[in-house]
Parts: sequence; C-alpha cells; structure tokens
Amino acid sequence: MKQVNYFLLSICAFVFFSFCNSKQKNPVFDEKMIKIISENPIFSNMDNPPEYAFTTFFVQGDSGKILLLDPRELEEIYEEDYSSWNYKKYVRKALNQKLIIKAKNKIKAFELDKDVTDNYLNNDFTDFRAMYCSSTIYDDKCWLRNGILEHQLYTILYYYFINNYLAWFDDDLGSYSMTKTSVYTSWGY
Repeated sequence: MKQVNYFLLSICAFVFFSFCNSKQKNPVFDEKMIKIISENPIFSNMDNPPEYAFTTFFVQGDSGKILLLDPRELEEIYEEDYSSWNYKKYVRKALNQKLIIKAKNKIKAFELDKDVTDNYLNNDFTDFRAMYCSSTIYDDKCWLRNGILEHQLYTILYYYFINNYLAWFDDDLGSYSMTKTSVYTSWGY
C-alpha cells in the first residue's frame, strides 16, 4: 500500500513540477516571420532593406549565454558556419532557440538577469509586459519604461523576443520599441 501511495505521490509531483516549469519552454517563434526572414535576406536588399532589418534578434550562444544579433549578423553566421544547411531551417532553429551558436568577438553575449528571469517565470506574459513597458493603447506595440537597469535591458528584450516581439531603438523617443511579429507579417514582403 505504501508503495502505491509513493508511486501516486511521485506521479503527482512530476506532473506538478512539469506544469510549473512549462513556462521555461520557449513559445514557438512566428512561422510567418521565419518565412519572411528566410525569403528576404538583407544582403540582397541593401538598397531597400526590409523593416525588420533594424531590429534585434536573440539566439542561444555557447557557455550558456544569449547572443544579441542584428539580422545581418544572423546572415553572416549562416554564411560562415551553416551554409550547407537550408537557410529557412537555420533561421527556424536559431530563432526558436534550438541552435547553439558560437559567440564571435564582435557579437554581444550576455547571461540572463536572475531578477528579470524570475519575473518572467513567475508571471504570465501580460503581467511581465506591464512591469517593463509604458502603458499603450496598442496590443501589438509598446515602449520600454525609462529607468531600466542596463544589466537587465537585454534580458527583458530577450523575453519579449521569444514571445514574438521585435525590438528596435527609437532615436526620437530615446527608448526601445517592441512590436509584435504579426505586425511585420501583415505588411507582407
């Protein structure tokens, strides 16, 4: 009888911890955006770059770090290290955080901030968004609040990215703007 209770308790604990940790899994990156990126390389559109050319991407780096890339750097890494792959497959794996990319000297590599990560894991994304974004009338766009600590900035932008937001620095406002990928995909290319 004790073995059965222990077995049931073990199963319940496993289910509970699996559910609690499910937020650690990344949402799937917008497949329409992957298609747009893979069909509109920036190198071939230097005279008329797509809108996403001015945003930031985040991918998994070696040594447990996250890499901050612009779309052009993502293409350069493909050309240098993954050119034998199908480009769309490479983009899909990289943006879905399923590919470990070796950090090169010029690429910004960082560790996730513990406090921001705790806020992300312990709140739904709507509440997380409210913590770091100025209120906005738009559901698909927001601006990062002023006063964000520098060591937390990239972690916040990373969590927005894996939830299908692209960030770019708005020079006029002096702040980062985050726009849902669905806005970019609705423009078409």
